[in-house]
Amino acid sequence: MTIFRQKFVIDAPFSANDAWRRLLAVVQTNPPTCAACGQILNGGGIAHFCSSCGRPVDRPASAVKQWVERFLPAPNGRRFEFEGYVSPKEFNITRIIGYRNCCIPVIRGRFEPSNAGTRIAVEMRMHALGYVFLVGGGFISFTVLSAVFYGGDRPPSSGFLYLLPFAAPCFFGLISWLAYAAEAGLGRAALSRVWESAPPLQGEAFHS
Repeated sequence: MTIFRQKFVIDAPFSANDAWRRLLAVVQTNPPTCAACGQILNGGGIAHFCSSCGRPVDRPASAVKQWVERFLPAPNGRRFEFEGYVSPKEFNITRIIGYRNCCIPVIRGRFEPSNAGTRIAVEMRMHALGYVFLVGGGFISFTVLSAVFYGGDRPPSSGFLYLLPFAAPCFFGLISWLAYAAEAGLGRAALSRVWESAPPLQGEAFHS
């Protein structure tokens, strides 16, 4: 459904590598790292030794520790605003929230070099659980209300009541869209802060 999908572009006045590093600084990823040299390792923690120095690889943090770290400041002093996967070419993240919203957008994007710096193409889609809520809630409400108003021997006292089974799915659609649209706006604003107004990273030259 197009109402649960948004596409937009952010033009950043610095290199693609800098754009990736800025996003990485605010995303909780918990990648496997080398215990000795701190090298980030690929492969999702399958390897047990660092290919750079040969030392053991740190085990991934426990589920409880990862949950706590979601709301703690990042190593650079910022709080993690997102969680997910980030690479130098693309990302797939969701915004970290302290409440429940199954309609939160999944944010996918890619870094594309441009004449002015970097073009970040972003696409937001509602989380799969949001579609479960939308379709499941609409179907169940329609089925139950249809059985109540159309299955009885007595017709409803008001003709308006005949419309309730059809209005219920529309209500779930409205709630889903409002929940998605609100989170999409917050997510877009957070991404804009990362690339449009953030100062250069420590020890980083600003590329225009």
